[in-house]
Amino acid sequence: MTEYEAQIDSILIAADNIEIMSEGKVAASYDKGSDKYNELVKAIASMNEGGYEMPAFGVSIHNLTIKELLKGSWLVFNYAGAQSHNGMPFDRLLLQIHPDDCGYNVIRGNDGIYDGRCFYYNLNKGNMSALYNLISTNN
Repeated sequence: MTEYEAQIDSILIAADNIEIMSEGKVAASYDKGSDKYNELVKAIASMNEGGYEMPAFGVSIHNLTIKELLKGSWLVFNYAGAQSHNGMPFDRLLLQIHPDDCGYNVIRGNDGIYDGRCFYYNLNKGNMSALYNLISTNN
């Protein structure tokens, strides 16, 4: 496991709860330690294998993010308290799941607001198809 994989995996598995959202609705919700939560975490770690974090120039704008949440499939990582990565605080993270994408923006939420810089993880040689298939079967 690379340093990059360890960093992104540790951030995501620190979540107290993971939600699967489809077309703006919560399709499933799994608390830390449950079998489905562990299955998702394992799939994410497998997807991230060999990848690396890149500087992200993306910025989340709350109103646009809320509109985007109404489309497609998302994973929502909920945290009981404030967290931080690379100096960027959050209490919620959003990942939009597109099966053919070879990387993903991590959108940070703070107190229900999605404004500010994102961070980006490049999957290097993989894509999101296995994770997409897993969350599609959990809906």
